[in-house]
Amino acid sequence: MKNLNVNFNEMTLIISFESQKVQTLKCKKNDTLLDILKKFATKMNEDYNSFLILYSGKVIEKKDFNQTFDQFMCAQDKKSGKMNILIYKKNQSILPVKEEITIILIINLEYPIVMKGKRSEMIKDIYNRYKSKTGIEIESLIFSYGNTKIDVNKKFEEIANKKDKNSSGMTLSAQTINNKIP
Repeated sequence: MKNLNVNFNEMTLIISFESQKVQTLKCKKNDTLLDILKKFATKMNEDYNSFLILYSGKVIEKKDFNQTFDQFMCAQDKKSGKMNILIYKKNQSILPVKEEITIILIINLEYPIVMKGKRSEMIKDIYNRYKSKTGIEIESLIFSYGNTKIDVNKKFEEIANKKDKNSSGMTLSAQTINNKIP
């Protein structure tokens, strides 16, 4: 019985760093965001104070760092035991624009798929090259960027915000139509 309780207390934190690297961490729901940020920053050889952190399309403020995941997570993430956050470095210098982009796609809150493409390609064309990893037809998915539904017939340049354009990558989420949350 104790074993079940330990699993109930665990969660998966999926971190998309600079829209280029994805880290999946196992955490406890009573861990604070600050504890995990410090561990992640050490692993990435970065200063956590330089992080800009986004969760559900909103910036996580420093005042929220001492909250536990259980206090901070939305009901849907609590139920699934998974949470996705995006982390950027605040004072990143402007890099030269690269033609190649990286799209991190998270379907139904599961583990991410890293897709590579060109700025000039439509999102659906990039996805279709990686469809074998998901086995899901594009017509069965609703894609979102932040909290906004997107048109997969558009290109990276038409969808991405300035920060993602500068880093040549973005994170998209997708829900299967059957599992769409009202």
